[in-house]
Amino acid sequence: MRGDSHIKGLADMRTVISTHYRSTSRHEGTPYLEILALGMEKLRLEKEVEGLAKREERIRKRLAEIKTLMETRVDLVREDAPRGAKERGPREQPAPRGGPWQTMTVQY
Repeated sequence: MRGDSHIKGLADMRTVISTHYRSTSRHEGTPYLEILALGMEKLRLEKEVEGLAKREERIRKRLAEIKTLMETRVDLVREDAPRGAKERGPREQPAPRGGPWQTMTVQY
């Protein structure tokens, strides 16, 4: 590594401007840089649209699979249910009585 004693003059010192000098456009004030930036953004957005389309296709396929699986499972449950038995919802199920259950009050 070079120290300060090896610098011959101010032109040899690296500054923020000199290190980034070549990264700026030589045609400052012209639309060349804007054309490049817009082209890169267009490519990025097109790639993202393709990715979203692929993802949407995968999701739709999975939803169709789930729908068919649910239909087969519902059919199996209907076949196993006894004939003439009425279906009960979650509120109609009887509460457990007797046994180890006890009631207690809770204060918040």
